[in-house]
Amino acid sequence: MTEEMQIEQLKCLNKQELVEFFIQPFRDSNYLYIKGIGDKTEAIRAVIKRLLDLFGEDKSTLLYGFRKDNELICASLSVDSAISLSVSKLIKRIFSLIRTSGLNSIVKEFKIIHKKPKYKERYLRVVLLGTLPVYQMQGFGRKMLHFLYKEAEKEKYKGVMILATHDTPAFRLYLKEGFIVEKEFQDRERTLCWMRRTS
Repeated sequence: MTEEMQIEQLKCLNKQELVEFFIQPFRDSNYLYIKGIGDKTEAIRAVIKRLLDLFGEDKSTLLYGFRKDNELICASLSVDSAISLSVSKLIKRIFSLIRTSGLNSIVKEFKIIHKKPKYKERYLRVVLLGTLPVYQMQGFGRKMLHFLYKEAEKEKYKGVMILATHDTPAFRLYLKEGFIVEKEFQDRERTLCWMRRTS
């Protein structure tokens, strides 16, 4: 089934569609830890919107997806691993915006996400990778990863890096795909892992 479907480049111009799409795979996951906030969906919407605001317009951003019957069912947002150095001021601005909107616990999410291992080489960093729940476990995430490996090689990246929650289906997929755990963070009752796969 996934062989028949083509990956297409997505435009960040349709930000609302992307925000609403990414809410669905992350709503029930513990990748975004949001505790003590009344409406988790709104909190996730705020995080994803700001990630798209932060990275969506950068020239090095890769934004791709699968569609079925014109519905986006799997998508990824990836950036050059060096980009976070050039956007540190924007990150601080995002922290400020989140604080003013009462989403203080999300600030901790961004701090953890940006504590990535430092490498001399450039890596393609997967910021978001999600599949609609009804289409999960059907090979779409794996096909997207294979596509990103080829893009990383084509763009002369050393490999691909990603942040995953330990002992989840996504984490196990990355291990099967040859990713190794580079760095772990204990955050409340979960363990976050920076993982990478070299070309």
